[in-house]
Amino acid sequence: MSFAVSVVQPHVPQPIDFASASHEEVDMWVDEERRFNVFEAAIAADGLFYSCYAVIASELGLPLLTRTYEHGLTLSAEDDLRQFLQEVECIQAAWHQRDLRAQWQNELHGPVRWERLQEGAADLKQATHIALEQRLELHLG
Repeated sequence: MSFAVSVVQPHVPQPIDFASASHEEVDMWVDEERRFNVFEAAIAADGLFYSCYAVIASELGLPLLTRTYEHGLTLSAEDDLRQFLQEVECIQAAWHQRDLRAQWQNELHGPVRWERLQEGAADLKQATHIALEQRLELHLG
């Protein structure tokens, strides 16, 4: 499992019975749903999201990021989006305070993990700004 963020235009998804639909019908349904995506980005693999977002968010008392790991997150209210943006910035500051980059420096995939964290946080902030500016819905899960 991995975590991704998307910003979508509000819409009511067309129902589909995945059990009886053909592969072609499912592909067409997915293509139709993607029309409503304004922004989409991978954030982190499951383990990385858990250890570097959810656990640290819980320790810092950041409710939106804390609950995301188990329940996902959907935001559209301006106040919630602004709070989420602040939580992402707090998480980034905590990574630097904990010096995760130095802790991972000698690990085989440490530098790549650090870069992925930074890219994921940047994508979260970009998605949040888009949702705020265009008054759209942000999904993280």
